[in-house]
Amino acid sequence: MAVDPGRERLRLHALRRYEVLDSLPEVEFDRITRLVATHLQTPVAFINFLDEQRGWFKAVHGMLTRQQDRHMSVCTHTIEQPDVLVVPDLTLDARFAHQTIIFDDLTVRSYIGVPLVSPDGHRIGTLSAVDRTPRSYTPQQRALLVDLAAVVIDELELRLAILKWREADRRSSHAAHHDALTGLANRALYLDHAELAIRHANRQGTHVAFLMMDLDRFKHVNDSLGHHVGDELLRVIAARCSNLVRGEATVARFGGDEFALLLTELHDPQDASLIATKVLAALQEPVELGGHTLNVSGSVGIAVYPRDGKDVPALLRAADIAMYHAKQQGGERACFHTEQLSVDAAEKLHRHQALERAVQREEFEVYYQPQVQLPAGNVVGVEALLRWPQPGGQVLLPGAFIPLAEQTRLIIPLGAWVLRQACLQLNRWRDRGRLDWTVAVNVSAQQWMAPGFLAQVDEALQTSELPPECLILELTESHLVGDPGTAQRVLAALRDRSVKVSLDDFGMGYSNLNQLVRLAFGQLKLDRSFVASIGSDERYAALVRHMIDLARELGASVVGEGVETQHERDLLTGWGCDFAQGFLFGRPVPAAQLDASL
Repeated sequence: MAVDPGRERLRLHALRRYEVLDSLPEVEFDRITRLVATHLQTPVAFINFLDEQRGWFKAVHGMLTRQQDRHMSVCTHTIEQPDVLVVPDLTLDARFAHQTIIFDDLTVRSYIGVPLVSPDGHRIGTLSAVDRTPRSYTPQQRALLVDLAAVVIDELELRLAILKWREADRRSSHAAHHDALTGLANRALYLDHAELAIRHANRQGTHVAFLMMDLDRFKHVNDSLGHHVGDELLRVIAARCSNLVRGEATVARFGGDEFALLLTELHDPQDASLIATKVLAALQEPVELGGHTLNVSGSVGIAVYPRDGKDVPALLRAADIAMYHAKQQGGERACFHTEQLSVDAAEKLHRHQALERAVQREEFEVYYQPQVQLPAGNVVGVEALLRWPQPGGQVLLPGAFIPLAEQTRLIIPLGAWVLRQACLQLNRWRDRGRLDWTVAVNVSAQQWMAPGFLAQVDEALQTSELPPECLILELTESHLVGDPGTAQRVLAALRDRSVKVSLDDFGMGYSNLNQLVRLAFGQLKLDRSFVASIGSDERYAALVRHMIDLARELGASVVGEGVETQHERDLLTGWGCDFAQGFLFGRPVPAAQLDASL
């Protein structure tokens, strides 16, 4: 058959552009030949690319032969056809009657094939099937062959896109696509892989899993051991993850201690949890760095395409939501995304926005609960307690919004506002003759550890013109756990300012006696759970007596919190408790209402 040299040169160039000749078998193409053989009911089907002198089979079904002389191939005629070529009986067709075509031990009698046409119009090969007996094919079978030939070209184009991406990646700067610290893929490269994986999953009907991973308590490593140790830890974690899923996933670092994994070609979404479990187990192996043994854990969120999102941004958001849910459950676990988690996250975002607006607009109110001196019962101070009035008259207690304020760090400006309002209000009371009163203000751990905390205290005192000895700051024992050194420095600075510090919920936290001696609190506040039991349980009564004795030995005054009965008051008075607070003396109320009651 005569071939136009110019057209043949362009055709061969189009074929070689795909870099498919002599490549390894690929399941995508093998699947197509299997479909052809099944639906056309032939023993043999193949994808044949016609090179200069040979026909090379990229995929075969029902035979082992991988190539044949091009000039002995029926496919040479197929690529010259505008549509499907059907030869019901080769022995009766003048073009082929002079030759016998044998594949393995099968002598070919009938043939059907369709050209594989590249997007630019070049006929680079065929999708064909043969049988050992003469036969014809239905219009439906011919149409199916045409459709599957288009799928072959789609797979070639996808394969070419992958090859082009790999070549572009090799030519591009490594730093543009990889994390400088760990050598892992960075966000940009991960996103490219993710887009490609989704396209591939659409063709194959498979799933793609997006895993977001955050190290638990990594900030503590940086703060306590230094960023150089934290950086080295990130390198170790990156290496463990890469070695664990080598060849199975894309592993990326998005920044900080945030990692991402991309799992492709999943037939069962639950397979993602197996990888997540392996990763979490690898994290938990101790790490020796700089003379320290670090025990690491992580939280993993999993989102699956197409179940949890239709595009990459949506899937990353879903994985991120699931990761934060894992953190909220205590960490050291993996959680799949669910629709309810997204609903909860949207509600949380709404609450965050509402809380942020309320902080900006100062929509809160400070209530005050009186504190009395024992045994006399005269009011000597108040505790400032935050409330958030809602439309419709409802008033939210701190437990309904303070956790969110702490998670979003809104607690810092909110705490500063409460401190300022409490100081201003006490100074108004002082102007009315309440010169012996103090005001106690709760301080969150975040506010306490913030660099500008002492400046907040100074600003509140200066703005209100309140004497510093009238201010009491209440801390819980959790303030002392993360960074005792900073706690001690802040306490010393407050003592220098004559501001008293009270240890709230005494006995409920983690501090030890050595810390109590070293930190020298001016006041200890007995938790209400102890006080509520002293009248009915001798064990609690004995415990509270000893706590009051301990405070006296440490030179600290004692406040009994949650006093609701006269019996509780009498017991605390008899044991030498200095002050009391609770419903027996008054509920928390706005300043104007407290004025009226007094």
